[in-house]
Amino acid sequence: MFYFLIFITFILMLLLIGTVVLIAFQKTRKAGIISTSIIAPIFLVLLVSTIMYGNKPDTEGYKASATSYSFWDYLDNKVDDGEIVVVKGTASAFEGNNIEKGDTFSISDGEGLYYVLNNDDGSSIKDGDEITIYGGYDGLDNEEGLPTIAAQIIE
Repeated sequence: MFYFLIFITFILMLLLIGTVVLIAFQKTRKAGIISTSIIAPIFLVLLVSTIMYGNKPDTEGYKASATSYSFWDYLDNKVDDGEIVVVKGTASAFEGNNIEKGDTFSISDGEGLYYVLNNDDGSSIKDGDEITIYGGYDGLDNEEGLPTIAAQIIE
């Protein structure tokens, strides 16, 4: 949340500076050239910032909103698709020993097995690691009927 407030403050400052400069040069003949040369970089900064930071969840808020369910709750359809969930257990790689972003792996919590898609940029997971995943529940797998989770945060 703190970084989001800094980001919003930065954007508001850029807009304020752009507005002041536009007002200052409003009466000149080159107002069109100056306004374009100011607005274009502001637009590019906003676009790049949105792309870089727009898709990342607020870590603490995301984790706080996650709910823990038993393996049987998933099988009994007591968990809604898209709900943010948390699962703790042992990671098992399907191929190799390392699990990277975009890889699918399984996690066992002692009650059952879950399929997980790793969407976390900063995760460094090895086969057999004890991990906690936070992510969106994607329903039961069509082939084996196991719960599937798109992990956004892995610790």
